[in-house]
Amino acid sequence: MNKVTSTKTQIPYEYYDIPFCLPPKRRGELENLGEVLAGDAITNSPYQLEMKVPKACVKLCAKFYSDKDMRMFRDLIDEEYRVHWLVDSLPAAVRNDRFNFISRGFPIGFVTPSTYTDPNVHCLYNHVRIIIKYNEDPALFKGSRIVGFEVVPFSVKHRWDNKGEVSFWVGVEGEEGGGERRA
Repeated sequence: MNKVTSTKTQIPYEYYDIPFCLPPKRRGELENLGEVLAGDAITNSPYQLEMKVPKACVKLCAKFYSDKDMRMFRDLIDEEYRVHWLVDSLPAAVRNDRFNFISRGFPIGFVTPSTYTDPNVHCLYNHVRIIIKYNEDPALFKGSRIVGFEVVPFSVKHRWDNKGEVSFWVGVEGEEGGGERRA
């Protein structure tokens, strides 16, 4: 885990400043002053990833959120905050196939457009599909090397404006190829 940032505001948050699922025991890496000031706190996560071991829709945790918590999520969504994760020192990327680009981090959620049956509803991304891209080249190295890391966020329940329980889910898959990370 790393941080949560916005292009609309200069205030970064540490990932666990926001009430997401916590790991059983939280550990952080030592940081220098510059990393602290930039909000680059790298900590462990509750997500369990194993190389080339796919997982389909595993429940990570269920959290009960108060009206205050939901108000905070709505504010973070309105301010376009993005979650920045790291795997093997590589930042999470989100692919936008419609416009053919990739961006760092993924949004906390979204607001339904005015064309929806239920417009202007805040939706929290509570399900992520993690795609770990790797290379194998037995002539050059043993095992597998991670060369990319993508996140595909989803909102499984589409009404988050009220307090209540929210379940968080994760799916993991591996994909061979997609980069030249040799060193």
